[in-house]
Amino acid sequence: MAERFKGALTVAEQNILAQNDNAYFLESEIETFNKSTSINGVIQDINFSAENFQNMIRNRIRWVETLKRMGWSKAAVQARIRSYYENKRSLRSSWDMVQAESSPSARQRGETDFAIARRLMKISRVKSTFGQAYTHMESHTIPQGKNIPRPPK
Repeated sequence: MAERFKGALTVAEQNILAQNDNAYFLESEIETFNKSTSINGVIQDINFSAENFQNMIRNRIRWVETLKRMGWSKAAVQARIRSYYENKRSLRSSWDMVQAESSPSARQRGETDFAIARRLMKISRVKSTFGQAYTHMESHTIPQGKNIPRPPK
């Protein structure tokens, strides 16, 4: 186990993620959250109690419990989680799960079609790796893009 230090998460928040026997957060996932920096390199202050962060934890617990009921071992579940990050050409991070759980207030009406497509792609990647039980697609409404061509005259 890696030595804990205060970064973007407090030591207590890191311990909550690491010691949650129902969520199986990997050390690399906790480290990714803890070492989160802004564009200018300053360590961010993550709002651990934010709705989307807590939804991510709840959905991970629900997903792990579903797999346990199906007879999966802890090692098999962790291998499945690890497989999401390994050997992929696209850049994947622990933040993908938080973004998949974004609160409605985080979805702005002024999103471009490209930003909507990128968000939906992240959601579909998480869903294809972890299954339908991990993300609830019906809660992810697709806002209308702002780049809508005018109808022909």
